[in-house]
Amino acid sequence: MTAEKLYELACDTYVRGLCAPDSEKYEEEALELMRAAAAAGHFRAQWNLAEHFGIFGKTKKEQAEALRWYESAAELHGSSVAMYEAGSRYYSGIGVRRQVKKGLYWLERAAERGVGEAIVTVGFHYAFGRSSKKLQKKGFEALNRVNTQEVTYLYEDSTPGELYDLLGDCYRYGKGTEVDEKKAFEFYQAAVDEGRLISRVELGKCYEDGVGVAQNFELAIYNYELISDFCTEAQYRLGLCYLDGRGVPKDEAEGVRWLTEAADELWGDAMYALALCYLDGRGVEKDEAEGVRRMRTAFDEGCCIEAYLYLNKILPEEYPLS
Repeated sequence: MTAEKLYELACDTYVRGLCAPDSEKYEEEALELMRAAAAAGHFRAQWNLAEHFGIFGKTKKEQAEALRWYESAAELHGSSVAMYEAGSRYYSGIGVRRQVKKGLYWLERAAERGVGEAIVTVGFHYAFGRSSKKLQKKGFEALNRVNTQEVTYLYEDSTPGELYDLLGDCYRYGKGTEVDEKKAFEFYQAAVDEGRLISRVELGKCYEDGVGVAQNFELAIYNYELISDFCTEAQYRLGLCYLDGRGVPKDEAEGVRWLTEAADELWGDAMYALALCYLDGRGVEKDEAEGVRRMRTAFDEGCCIEAYLYLNKILPEEYPLS
């Protein structure tokens, strides 16, 4: 029996079982016929099995079967979607022990075909991982495909925003390319225009520090406030602005309030800044014991190196530099 006939029979069997009292029997029979069609190289059968087990599979064995059929569809039919799905599962260790190299193999092939989600993963891996300059350039070039070829997105919640944000970081910090602050700002703005709200923190920092755009504290505050309900770094930045009166009237108590919100989420820099407020009596009653306690917590839980350096000055035996 041909692969196409097996596929048609599998579909017919499944439909017949929908209203049958012993529907599970029909479903199992349809599944075995679908597997036979898939093994014979039928693309739709492979895809249907991959989606079925990928979405509904609850066990590692079922997720492994999903991966098997995604990879088969990628190998036999050159499906860019299947390449992405197989690659992301190997890369993340879904249904199989994590295999980064094999994951990147499929993700890079999907990226070459303009799959936006694959471009983001490949670009981030090489540009922002522990990579050599050569690999950082490879990551940047992957991300820069958005400027050289048509990029498509597989899922409704995917947009170019994350890709633009990563390109902004590449230009801002020289990852795989020369630092270009103007381009960094432009890509952060493009990310925001695509609806990526979290990119407003980078846009705000550009306005606050005059990176790629004229310094404008009011626009920095505007961007931070728009995401302050959920972005810990924006809360931290607002705290510093209120402490020093940048873009807003100076209000140290309000600054401490914002820093406390960020510190409660274990943002290390906010924990350090808040500890200094207690030590110096800025926006809160001076309390050196509380300040030192918070400084310890800033290092122990917030991994803030500035907190450790401060503690070294006052408690050198407990916090040595070597």
